[in-house]
Amino acid sequence: MSLLITFFPRSKDGYRRKLFPLNQSRLNEIWEKVYLIKKLVYLMQKSSIMINSLKGVTGVLFILWAGIHIYLANQILRVLSTVGYFFLADSILALIAALIVIVGIRTLYIPVIIYTWINYLLLTESRIFPAPVLGFSLPVYNEDVYIVFGIDIILIILTTLSWIMSKRLS
Repeated sequence: MSLLITFFPRSKDGYRRKLFPLNQSRLNEIWEKVYLIKKLVYLMQKSSIMINSLKGVTGVLFILWAGIHIYLANQILRVLSTVGYFFLADSILALIAALIVIVGIRTLYIPVIIYTWINYLLLTESRIFPAPVLGFSLPVYNEDVYIVFGIDIILIILTTLSWIMSKRLS
């Protein structure tokens, strides 16, 4: 049995004319396309939720990283003012990076990734070789160092993932 659906819109002269008939196979094709479009919209919404949560976690980690460095800057500022001011400036940059990631300014993701790598490399370098400003190596065994090492590695991964996922959605 073939289902014949016809549309009769009014033309300019007022008469109804047959535009195109739809048989059952054509109707099934249309419903399959509608289903695929609905599925695609659902997947896009799901990936949008996933990238927003990823950006939120990354932003919170940047804020946590900045908080740790502000705390350390207050401790170091009394002894080594140059290093304390460097920590404060670096904390401000981390807060700006958190804002960039949370808001989702994709053109600035690459500089944020470079910033996280620089922070990681500076932390590693100052533990192995003499620190650039101080002239001597910093202590390796410190609670704050372990926490910041972990946060730096996670930030590199999450920021890179945010950048890759935002590129795929656009």
